[in-house]
Amino acid sequence: MANLLEWEKRLKQAVAQQHKIGWSVREKRGKCLIQRYWKDTGTYERKVIPVEWESDQLLNILNSLNKISELMVNTKCTLAEATKIIFPENKNTPNTNWSYLKDEYKKYKEETKNISSTTWNGVYMVTLKRIIEMMNGDNPPNSGKGILKELQKDSKGKLTVSKGRVKRIETGKTFLEWCVYRKGLNERWLPPPQIEIKELKASGARKDDSNNSGKAERIEDDQLLILLDSFADTPTGRSWRLATGLLITFGIRCVELKYCRPKDSLLVIDYSKVSSKGSTKPREVEGLSPAGRPHLHEELLLELSSGITALPSLGSQNRHAARSFIRALQRTSTNTYWKKLEADAAAVGKKISTYSMRHAYCFRGAVLGDLSADFLAENMGHSLQTHLKDYRDFYLGKEKKAKFAAARQKLSLESYKL
Repeated sequence: MANLLEWEKRLKQAVAQQHKIGWSVREKRGKCLIQRYWKDTGTYERKVIPVEWESDQLLNILNSLNKISELMVNTKCTLAEATKIIFPENKNTPNTNWSYLKDEYKKYKEETKNISSTTWNGVYMVTLKRIIEMMNGDNPPNSGKGILKELQKDSKGKLTVSKGRVKRIETGKTFLEWCVYRKGLNERWLPPPQIEIKELKASGARKDDSNNSGKAERIEDDQLLILLDSFADTPTGRSWRLATGLLITFGIRCVELKYCRPKDSLLVIDYSKVSSKGSTKPREVEGLSPAGRPHLHEELLLELSSGITALPSLGSQNRHAARSFIRALQRTSTNTYWKKLEADAAAVGKKISTYSMRHAYCFRGAVLGDLSADFLAENMGHSLQTHLKDYRDFYLGKEKKAKFAAARQKLSLESYKL
């Protein structure tokens, strides 16, 4: 590494840490070359990806490698095929090649189901064309459920209850299942459970009329990833993107951005929150990324530690940090999606704030990750009592569902004894 630039050293170290043995990257004619070495056979696979070998593409290179590696593990495909699936034509960032998958799906249907071109164009192509258009748009969904929710609407964007809607949902569902099970896409692209499929086919938009009592509403992970991708590609936009990403993946308070620093795979918070109940201690926080981007917290820590991007100023007074943050997100020159999230929440009588990202972090850990209340309370920097007061419903809802399932199974077994 003696002749490498500093950012190249950091990149190679990150690759070695994340992928261990067999993977490496290097420059080739101004682009990034990915190499996979198979120790058991002594063979290599090499592929140049359409990403520039530049310091500002460090995170892009890492993200590309993560996606390619995951796809190859899931499908046992070659490095060349994985690259073709992940990089659409004329794209220099990893972004699933839905047009390629559509063409492969057509071949599969023709070979296994013997469908005619008329059936393909009349039944399948209409819906798949919609999916390709939405995934190539400005704010594409980040999950299979997100895609199917968009298919509830007709071509004019109107929510309908019709046979056409049922057909769109069913066609989208089978296509997504094929993409995951046959082509190795991440499981986040799987359709939701059948009970939710029925709702997507038949129900219109549903309002949640529960009382929010002034508390910030949790933002779904799919929406948070769209928010993260909606920052302007400017120094200011990248600065606020880094700050927002840290709130999403580490669940910290907004003010704690002023007192954070990376330490290996952790984010250290040198800050004590003082209240009438006492003060919190400085702590080391574990990252929890949305399932759609499982390595996001690692990438953000690398970006922070490398100095590629600086965190934004949040003012001189701690109590104004959150206000400064929200005002920045509300500027469309900085982010184009936050105002839509605010408007959607207001339409159902709710509100969002920087705490919405903290709530999402807790939900991710408690409900999706099965972490205990003790672990999460310590990680989030408050007492167990405060944690359960704010997030009891997360744990209760999951436990209630499991208990009722166990009860139904027990009653079913008892019926055989009668």
